[in-house]
Amino acid sequence: MKNELKIKICGITNIDDALAAAGLGADYLGFVLTESRRRITPDEAGRIVAKLPASVIPVAVFRDESEEETARAAGIAGIRFIQMHGEKNPTRPSGLAGRFRLIRRIPVLPGDDAVSLGRRMEDCGDAVPLLDPGAGDGVPFDWSRFRGLPQPTSRGLPQPLSRGLPQPLSRPFWLAGGLTPDNVKRAVLTMNPAAVDVSSGVERSAGFKDYDKMKRFISEAR
Repeated sequence: MKNELKIKICGITNIDDALAAAGLGADYLGFVLTESRRRITPDEAGRIVAKLPASVIPVAVFRDESEEETARAAGIAGIRFIQMHGEKNPTRPSGLAGRFRLIRRIPVLPGDDAVSLGRRMEDCGDAVPLLDPGAGDGVPFDWSRFRGLPQPTSRGLPQPLSRGLPQPLSRPFWLAGGLTPDNVKRAVLTMNPAAVDVSSGVERSAGFKDYDKMKRFISEAR
């Protein structure tokens, strides 16, 4: 479905988990190419990416690396979608936007409301905002405070870069932070995101996925 909620399973470290997530219906798989317990090398990510079905889009996750280092690692891994965390990456990275599709983490702060968060979403430029209070910490936030966020005109992310750089939508956003099979349905109904992004919420241990949790998460989200 064109407007169906999209699902990203992040922190993929091995081919078995990648193929299982793809088979269960994940739309995006995240590969952490920065400092993390789930970090893998660009070469390792590339070997997994090469075996993915064409319907699944790989995403490379970075934090505070330079534009040159980010582009180099993503190129080695064969990944055209980049998810940026950290404080050093500029909001509008000039050197990456023309070559990659960008997702930018927007921290959800304790004092935020729909207005303040919406302003920071605007600063993402062509990047898709990812609302996440903890940048991989598995921490949820009070979704009910943000019912007034601007809603996208279409659900989901534009088509891959192989079909040309897509036109930005009307501020679609992704949702992350403490999502689990037990709370993702409530999060989606409250926030109406374009996509949900989960890592630790579907793990059996850091970097290794629990297939039953992934199945339940995808079912509950949709």
